[in-house]
Amino acid sequence: ENARQLQSYYDATQAEQNLAMALMQQQLHRRGLQDPQLRYTVIPAAHFSGDIVAAGRSENGRFYALLADATGHGLAAAISVLPILTVFYRMTGLGHTISEIVLELNQQLRESVPVGRFVAASLVCLDENKRAGEIWMGGTPNALLIGHEGRIEQSFASIHLPLGILASEEAESAPISFRWNSGDQLLLCSDGLLDAENPGGQPFTPSGLQTAIAQTHPESRFDAILGALARHLDGQAAEDDVSIMLIDCP
Repeated sequence: ENARQLQSYYDATQAEQNLAMALMQQQLHRRGLQDPQLRYTVIPAAHFSGDIVAAGRSENGRFYALLADATGHGLAAAISVLPILTVFYRMTGLGHTISEIVLELNQQLRESVPVGRFVAASLVCLDENKRAGEIWMGGTPNALLIGHEGRIEQSFASIHLPLGILASEEAESAPISFRWNSGDQLLLCSDGLLDAENPGGQPFTPSGLQTAIAQTHPESRFDAILGALARHLDGQAAEDDVSIMLIDCP
């Protein structure tokens, strides 16, 4: 009888998880992620990922990208980060500024997520006609602007707090402006990538990432990063969610 009850409980839990996963996949996999100038991956540490990536274009063609990393991992983290997706896609489609989007995302999290839960995020807007971009970094590892031959041209530090901590009237929403050269790429990642440990307990670290992209060409760079991570892990799973976005700057 105990075995039957345990099996029944397991089956019900599995069915609920499958339904939750199907609903989340429908929210996460939007058309904007199929943009030809974007390559990305999200590797969950558990069944559900607290990392999400999103991308879209405004009516005038500006390209937007978001990488978000909720507190912890698993189902609780995944639920924490979902509320910002609808806001992101609605506001980017209308061509709002980075500053406006940051404030709205922050307010959405303040209203929908329990105290103590927050979301680290990187938010980017590229105006390809002007070859000019804006980036806002809140609690995520440095974003890297990478030249054609794999040299780091610029590093964008996380100078803001994650989303959902401060009230919107206190939150800093001003982005950093930058320009790029032909063939440059912008790399965003979550701390799960840099903290991923090999069997000896050594993390991947920013230097491991820089070594992976050194002297690489744009078309092979994403695969070079994934290959370096796989060799580092050596068959071991990362303990935290890993997300990477590599964006071509036309």
